[in-house]
Amino acid sequence: GLFLLVCAAVGATVSVCATVVSNAVQKKKTTVSEAVSSGINGAIQGGTAVSRSKTIRTVGVFAGNFVQNTIDEIQSYVQEDKKVTIANALDSLGNIVVKTSVTSLESIFINSKITEYLGFGTNPGWFQPTNFSSCFTGAYANKFQQETIAGAIVDFLKDNWKTISEYILIM
Repeated sequence: GLFLLVCAAVGATVSVCATVVSNAVQKKKTTVSEAVSSGINGAIQGGTAVSRSKTIRTVGVFAGNFVQNTIDEIQSYVQEDKKVTIANALDSLGNIVVKTSVTSLESIFINSKITEYLGFGTNPGWFQPTNFSSCFTGAYANKFQQETIAGAIVDFLKDNWKTISEYILIM
């Protein structure tokens, strides 16, 4: 109930912040649609990440990435005046499927290894918080927040590795 909503909100917030910072590092402006699609993705993944079911968590990763990639692809028609043709629609569908699959599998693998290595992954058997304050301060909430932030840092480094390495070489 309440914990699920808090986790969705934390996921959305972290995802939008990561997108804005990632774009800033790449000297790109973040569009409203990017922020919205990233926030929806983060909310879906944040809300499902605390499930006791590995299947639900996995579906959440794929669903969040699918929604984000679909919104981003639709925006290419709106912002870039991409013509709606059968060929473009099939190309867009292919882009959505490939981006969703690659990003989701990569995220599932990397985040599971990072949380396993750092030792703060949530235990699916734990009881979720039931009162408002423990949604933010309880042991389960703290582990979830650490897991979310670690995933965002890994995604940020992965998405910006080229820019970061160029900056390091300049120094």
